[in-house]
Amino acid sequence: MRAKRKKTVCFFSRLFAGTALTPARKTLQIADAHTEICLEKWVGERKYTNPDSTLEDVAEDIGISSLQLAYYFRIVIGQSFQTWRKKLRIRDAQVLIAQNPEKSIASIGYSVGITDKSNFRRQFLEETGMTPIEYRKEIMGIRK
Repeated sequence: MRAKRKKTVCFFSRLFAGTALTPARKTLQIADAHTEICLEKWVGERKYTNPDSTLEDVAEDIGISSLQLAYYFRIVIGQSFQTWRKKLRIRDAQVLIAQNPEKSIASIGYSVGITDKSNFRRQFLEETGMTPIEYRKEIMGIRK
């Protein structure tokens, strides 16, 4: 009688048993989740307001490779780092405009990391469909 051979199961097979995902894809999902957590912390610390931050700087700051971060933005988020950061800055600017009606538009742009006033105006217009001043007027009209 033959002895039953003990079946060797690798760690990933046990970890992902019952899932349709391959171990490689599941590993990518774990890496993506880690990246997401690190980016949430980076955003929470408002590091996106640094006007000189690049994808490479962010990757180094959160402890992953720039290739992994570029992959995360391209595949998981579906946009480039620059586009994502711009949207984040403009959303932050909208909040600051609403909360600080007396603050100058240029200083709001600077506080979200866009140091050039005309560049801030252009980016704000692209994202919201109105200039920062038009947005402020609309918000002030809603408040009254």
